[in-house]
Amino acid sequence: IATGPFPRRHERVATGFAQRRAVLDRVLFEAAAATPGVEARTQAMVEAPLVAGGRVVGLVVNGEARRAPLTVAADGVHSSLRRALGLDRAARHRRVGMRAHFRLAAETEVAPWVDILLGAGHELYVTPLPHGELLVAALAEVRAPGAPAESAFDGWCAAQPFLAQRLRGAARLTPLRGVSPLTAGARRGWAPGVVLLGDAAGSLDPITGGGMTHALECAELLAGYVPRVIDDGDRWLAEFERRRRALLFDYALLTRGSGIGPVLAALRAWPPLLSHLVGVAGGTRSLFGARPDAPPRPSPALG
Repeated sequence: IATGPFPRRHERVATGFAQRRAVLDRVLFEAAAATPGVEARTQAMVEAPLVAGGRVVGLVVNGEARRAPLTVAADGVHSSLRRALGLDRAARHRRVGMRAHFRLAAETEVAPWVDILLGAGHELYVTPLPHGELLVAALAEVRAPGAPAESAFDGWCAAQPFLAQRLRGAARLTPLRGVSPLTAGARRGWAPGVVLLGDAAGSLDPITGGGMTHALECAELLAGYVPRVIDDGDRWLAEFERRRRALLFDYALLTRGSGIGPVLAALRAWPPLLSHLVGVAGGTRSLFGARPDAPPRPSPALG
């Protein structure tokens, strides 16, 4: 067993908070809609980038051309906009992710931290949620067809005595959902008139759980450049890309080197190392030295 609490930050104890993605999406949308000068819409189907003279000048939304001086493509790991702009790069690793939500039996006690359970070729991430709910997520290697995903997931859970005990009497709230590949590449994170943001700009294996934190940090970084769009056109895009990559460099290095099994012995021997790595994943620590070009306000680390 290796334990890694969030490291202290500015002499304060940092903590994480886990929440259902549907709740987080609603909160972020409502915050955007309440921002002066922002018009937030639902039921808007983005069909394609709108290109004129070799530059993205907007989007085709619900069949209509919507023009803007800058377009931000934040449409996820399998970004259709990235693909349409010819910025796709094949992923190097193929892993599958699956998740299901449960409501625990009333008498079940849950400790307030994320448990990571290792199996043969897979990991299980067990996260307590508000209102007595539990998220169980699995990351696994993509192999030759074997047992159906549902059977494999249930078998992995049953093979872990700790998790099987916790799920005794629990009700399944959501069907098993999955995605593969989990990683995606981008030849670069911009093209004239457009910036890729979040997983659309290239996603890493979510093994360290920092994707949402770093997407928000990059959005905050981008906000500092938006006022330059009118006067500077596209001249700032390459500079933003350099700073975005510098901001994510430690996290990318950590993620690419995070084979949990091989490093578990080191984490057991030196518990402070795991706390330090948790801070790197949460955007509050650098692997070595100070964080470069970090936004002025820390973003939350979501469990």
